[in-house]
Amino acid sequence: GFSYLYDAGKSQYKILNDKYLLVLADMKANIASSSEIVYATIYDYTKDIPIEVATVPSTGLTRFTMYGDTLVATDTNYVAFYDLTADAGKDGLILPISYILPFDPKDARYNVTLVSTAVYYLGGTKFVISARHEYRPGVSAVPIYDYEMLIPNADGSHNYDTIKSYVFDIKERNYSTRDYKISTVANKYSDSEYRARAAVFNLPVPIDTAREAYNQPFFPVSSAVKDGYSVVYYYYSYLPDGATDRIWYVSFFIMDENAQIIQPPDSVLFPIIYVDGTGVICADFDYEYPPDGADWFDYYGTRNIYRKNDVYVVTEGGQDIILPDKYYQTAGYNDGVFISYNVQAFNLSNLSFLAATAKDGTVLADYEYYELSFFTGEYAIGSVMEKDETRTFYRIDRQGNRVKIGDTASYTIHEGDRIFGIKNGIYITEQQKAGQVALVFGLKNNKGEEILAPCESISVLTLPLYNGFYLYDLVFSVEDGSGVAYRTV
Repeated sequence: GFSYLYDAGKSQYKILNDKYLLVLADMKANIASSSEIVYATIYDYTKDIPIEVATVPSTGLTRFTMYGDTLVATDTNYVAFYDLTADAGKDGLILPISYILPFDPKDARYNVTLVSTAVYYLGGTKFVISARHEYRPGVSAVPIYDYEMLIPNADGSHNYDTIKSYVFDIKERNYSTRDYKISTVANKYSDSEYRARAAVFNLPVPIDTAREAYNQPFFPVSSAVKDGYSVVYYYYSYLPDGATDRIWYVSFFIMDENAQIIQPPDSVLFPIIYVDGTGVICADFDYEYPPDGADWFDYYGTRNIYRKNDVYVVTEGGQDIILPDKYYQTAGYNDGVFISYNVQAFNLSNLSFLAATAKDGTVLADYEYYELSFFTGEYAIGSVMEKDETRTFYRIDRQGNRVKIGDTASYTIHEGDRIFGIKNGIYITEQQKAGQVALVFGLKNNKGEEILAPCESISVLTLPLYNGFYLYDLVFSVEDGSGVAYRTV
């Protein structure tokens, strides 16, 4: 074991792998502020007493990652690669194998404090580096720094960005500049980062103090990529009619360990998640798939559309013009049933509605559901928004039959179960018994069988593609004042 002076306000150490531990400054230092940090020390912690291995420069903001025998140090506008077996210089610091400053600090066109840099390991000897100079003015402000990319935001504003991308070969110790502008890379080496992001997106979303909203889970694409390959997200652009700036959006390609690009088939516009041999769109937080009909893919990339977009025809100047009326898109697939949604064209702020369709094309639930879970076993759970904006919940079976579930009494006193939150294969109920002030919560499977008796609190966290499972749920409860954790099986 070991101990050192610790400041809870700072991340002062990091376990790099099953051998090396990195400590900002060293184990004897008492660091009062990040401005005092100028180095970090790597220790071999497999010994009875940690043995100092190497010392490297650090600003206190430097991020360190270990890939094989290579230590990668990344700062806002700096990347360095280290060999921990290298000899130290006169100042006690080992010299990097190689380093790069993506943006020249002396170049007045940029402000290096606006730069963020990320390094992704492809496997073998190759790394991808993406450095972004990101300027975020107000909606109508004019940027004072140079930029190459005008990237739209959801609120109608734009980012003014410049992205530089490189491939670095640790064996040859050289960099090659790439024309494509990399956003991020998903593979087994970035899986922990992607899982952390997916977990945030998959946290329960409260509608109000009385309900949680259900959404199809976001999948960490990194967990679905085969060994030796990476999904590389990059920006592409087009020039709208009459515009002076190109608009940039995210797409993707596949890259192997040698940094060679593999383009997917023309019909495949998104990373595919295969479930029992059926490939479907995944809820991906890096890439928004353009809705072009609810579909699925086989292993050969052949696209099968089971619900085409609705269109209508207008005539202008004697010409018939076909315009979309409603878009349809697959949201997920499980146990032989697709969940898809529709959106009214040209008014994407409208509510979307969900439907369930069996793989043979049989519609089990049409587009009227505000929420609709995956089918697990014989049933799914869905909610319909009523005119008074209350929700009615139903249990839907594989024959398309549905049964109303949950008590719709007011929140003052009700002894029947209300639906607090729909999950994947399970749902949370809540009730308030006569004479009691506090609500109690229970857990049932989609069939309606109780799997956790009413207690003070229940929450569910979904972890897709985890531990060999397509969907893995963790259940946290408070029972008689004590916290309990379960996993679904």
